[in-house]
Amino acid sequence: MPDQKLHHASAAKTSQKLKVEVVATRHEDHGVDFQCLWEDADNNWHSGPIVFPYGSGEHDVEFKLDDRSGLNLNFQRDADNAIWFNADCCPTGANGDDKGQIHDKQVVINDKKLKLRNLNSGDACNLHYALRFTGDAWTSPDGTRHQEPYCYDPEFRNRGGISR
Repeated sequence: MPDQKLHHASAAKTSQKLKVEVVATRHEDHGVDFQCLWEDADNNWHSGPIVFPYGSGEHDVEFKLDDRSGLNLNFQRDADNAIWFNADCCPTGANGDDKGQIHDKQVVINDKKLKLRNLNSGDACNLHYALRFTGDAWTSPDGTRHQEPYCYDPEFRNRGGISR
C-alpha cells in the first residue's frame, strides 16, 4: 500500500487595510484637540477606540493626519517616537508593552502618514497608544505656552483569535 500524504493548501490570509483619519484643531483654552475617525471592513466610519474583530487577523493600519490647527503638525519622524503603545494604561515611553501585536511602523509622505501592522492575534487585549506630533509652539489667550510634542491617546481593542 503506497504511503499517502495529505496535502493541505493554505492560502496566506492577506492583511486587511484600515484607514484612520486623525483630525487636529486648535483649542484656544487647552492646546490642540484631536479626533480619530476610522473605517471598518464594511466602509462605515466610526470615532473612538478602534475595534479589531475576533478572528479578523492582521490589519495594515494607516493613520493620516488632517491638520486644521494652523500649527504645522506632523508625525514625529522616527516611527518609534511617532506612536507609543502600552497594554495596561496610557503609554509613557517608546518601550511600552504592545503584547507583540505591533510591527512594521513607518512614517511616510511628508510626515503626514503613519503606517503599522497590527497582528490582532492570540488573546484579546486593549492597547493604549499615544500618537505624537511635532509642530509650532504657541501661547493661548490665558498665557499658557503650548509646544511639541503634541499628543493624542486613543486605544486599539484587539479581539484576537488567531494564534501565531
